[in-house]
Amino acid sequence: MRGKILFLPLFILGFFVSAAISVHADSYPPDYTDSTFTFAFSGFDEDDYTNGRRKGSDSSMYLNNTSNVEFLAEPQADSQYGTGTKYVKVNYRGYFTVKPGKKYEVYNKAHEWYWDGVQVRFHGHKDLWINTVKATIKWSPDYYPESGVTVIGL
Repeated sequence: MRGKILFLPLFILGFFVSAAISVHADSYPPDYTDSTFTFAFSGFDEDDYTNGRRKGSDSSMYLNNTSNVEFLAEPQADSQYGTGTKYVKVNYRGYFTVKPGKKYEVYNKAHEWYWDGVQVRFHGHKDLWINTVKATIKWSPDYYPESGVTVIGL
């Protein structure tokens, strides 16, 4: 009988330790690396999207417009747990204007509203009639604060 009494607390303790290890194993490190992406806007398709990247912290997202094109951008997250099928906005304001040569720290709630490692991206939009315009950016899903950056709040 005494062996059964000792076994139960050890079993429960083992369960919680294994759960803590599995939660830690699934965590994603923050991704501060800049990726270059070129938005291609045309009269037939005024919207373009960066590739989805995993977000590993509750920090802001980063966007640096290295082109001479002004356009609109919106931070988005995949709300379907990594399937890449349903991206939704992850701030309250939606689109903001991206000026040529400017850097932006973009507040968002992707990590808080969804999960660690949620895929995030930027949705770009430019109103055009007939021609094609390309805008090259550098972006990252996580961000280290730096000076000279325009902050886009929630």
